[in-house]
Amino acid sequence: MSGWILPQAELGPFLQTVREQMQVFAPTAVEAEGLCALRPLNGAIGPPDTEARRTMLPPKKLLLPNNETLFTFDAEGYHPAPVDDAPTVLFGLHPCDLRAISLLDRFFGARIADQRYVQRRAATRLIGADCLPDDACFCHSVVASEPRDAVYDLFLWSLEDRFWVTVNGESGAALIDLDRKRFRHPRPADRLALQRRQQLRARMLENGRARRQARGDAQWSWREWSAACFTCGACAMVCPTCVCTTQEEHPSLDGASGERVRRWSACLYQNYDRAAGEHHFRNERMERARNRFEHKMLGCGVGEEGVKCVGCGRCVVNCPAQLPLGEALERAAGNLQRAQAIKAAAANPGGEES
Repeated sequence: MSGWILPQAELGPFLQTVREQMQVFAPTAVEAEGLCALRPLNGAIGPPDTEARRTMLPPKKLLLPNNETLFTFDAEGYHPAPVDDAPTVLFGLHPCDLRAISLLDRFFGARIADQRYVQRRAATRLIGADCLPDDACFCHSVVASEPRDAVYDLFLWSLEDRFWVTVNGESGAALIDLDRKRFRHPRPADRLALQRRQQLRARMLENGRARRQARGDAQWSWREWSAACFTCGACAMVCPTCVCTTQEEHPSLDGASGERVRRWSACLYQNYDRAAGEHHFRNERMERARNRFEHKMLGCGVGEEGVKCVGCGRCVVNCPAQLPLGEALERAAGNLQRAQAIKAAAANPGGEES
């Protein structure tokens, strides 16, 4: 693997140089709130938290705001709201969040593109960072644990007092060129340290999967599970790949002007699918819970098949009912892999290699 070496002491100065060209958001410990959040990097907030497990809200919030005005209207017509597309770097994103952005790119950028998302994304550079998983992570089970499965411009592997920096494409090389003097070429000891770091991470991911599979042996049903679910939508609000939104029109009191606003929503909410006549496509809580998590593992219709979960663990640690979402999604991932194997075997009954 080719790359550069960035001494840990040079990370801050490098990001300072980047900040002179564009705004930088990084994982930052917010002690007053007891959480980690993606915040603008500046002297008042402090250095990035490179050891952070996960931010409470995903980077999706910076590409698809949870509350934004799409346009305003008055007697003269409709006026598109401006898009904040200032050049931005999102620093310290783990492989699961990078994989999530690649899924959002496909959802909002293909077929019928969401121009507001596309405009922000075009102005955004991604600097990923590796991580050591905790018990809530299950990225390994949904093929989202490695940067090769995702999009990024630079990716940093932590080697104690230095980082191995992998460059992806011209945009990544351009970031290095902003302050190339702080980087050096790798030496044999660096390659050995990278190999050991990747082996340690792979063992931790595999051990975590084994523990979840052992805990998930007990049988459960959608009805039992949904009975304990509050349908509060917390799992959807912190999910890096959920794309459910709702739109509201807010007219002014004079009735001559107003605005249309887009907000995050969740298919777990009872009113999400309410139609005329007070009809619902999924009126029962069990139906909504099953729809929510089967879409996460199976996709959202024609052209959007495939796993949409990236195993970041945010739904696990933020569920107020403490539902075993990791084990449930682990089981769903296993069922999906077995179904795909059966389908492949049926398509090739003789077992001949193509």
